[in-house]
Amino acid sequence: MEEQGSASGLLQPTPWEPEKVLRSVPSVDARLSRGFLRCRPERWLPGLSTHWMTLAHSLGVEFDVLEVKPFVSVPKGFDNAFVGTVDDEPIAFALEEEALQTLIDVILPGSPRSAGRVLAEYLARRLLTSLGMSWSGPELSNIRFDSEMDPQSLRYAGGIRVTFSVNGSSCVVWISLGKLMVDRLDGLWRRQIHSTGKVDEEENGTYSLELTQLAVPPSMLSQYTKKGAVIDLETSLTDEIILSHNGTPWSKAKLCMVEKMFGFEIVPQPVPQFALPEGTTRLTLSFGEMTLSNKELAEISQQGAVCETALPLSNRVSMRIGGEPVSEGILCSFEGRFAVSVI
Repeated sequence: MEEQGSASGLLQPTPWEPEKVLRSVPSVDARLSRGFLRCRPERWLPGLSTHWMTLAHSLGVEFDVLEVKPFVSVPKGFDNAFVGTVDDEPIAFALEEEALQTLIDVILPGSPRSAGRVLAEYLARRLLTSLGMSWSGPELSNIRFDSEMDPQSLRYAGGIRVTFSVNGSSCVVWISLGKLMVDRLDGLWRRQIHSTGKVDEEENGTYSLELTQLAVPPSMLSQYTKKGAVIDLETSLTDEIILSHNGTPWSKAKLCMVEKMFGFEIVPQPVPQFALPEGTTRLTLSFGEMTLSNKELAEISQQGAVCETALPLSNRVSMRIGGEPVSEGILCSFEGRFAVSVI
């Protein structure tokens, strides 16, 4: 707990501007960060590698998957792209140019460059088939390859970046997905998180986005909450906050902005335990409160998950004693530190 904060009317602070200093997260990225972007697609495809072992053996090559990572922003402009459909929704496969050249060198050494297109299409067809045969999630009713569709003209909501090695050389294939499939994977992962965390009820709790806490002698509280007072919080400018539940620190987090609202990302670090010195009162500075269910807590506890709030982006903070608001202030910066001007 901060104990060094001091009230003064002589400081000349500059208003803190969150829209200029906080990381911006698009709303779709924030929404999918708790499900689709955290998912492990390979868990729903337990037999995928088996479908490639025979091919690898017959070609005399070794395939190893290095990384499987979902993404939102779909790259464009690949020449080596092919389309299929899953339940009438497009799914596209694209090989980076370096990856295709690596496959040609390993599988078709000495072949002309034109042979690469044939090889890429064959591998895309085989990958689509093996994905369908390995899928262990909710049933996929219709999977097919479509050589007539233009992959560049289709709209995608996200995808999966697969990095693999061929005889030790790294390659990347991009699998682009439509909105229905992205939403399906998003929902599947969220339900898995709820199940893994044994979250059975929708019990809600109130959580506060706290910037800091001050230990103030009762005799000085009036100075700290008096209109016009400027308090040097003696806390370095940062995006870190404490997510507090009923006055008790629950987790460290980093602020961000989602559109025009505050958002935050849980930080997997030990939560500081504040001990209130004898003879002092706890004065808390908070950006606001929000309600979270147990299921939402399980989702945002994943590293990299972003929680959206309904709190408008602002430099105004609530000053509370014992959880009760006593004043409001404008958060400012002063010589590299936070200060608050009471209003």
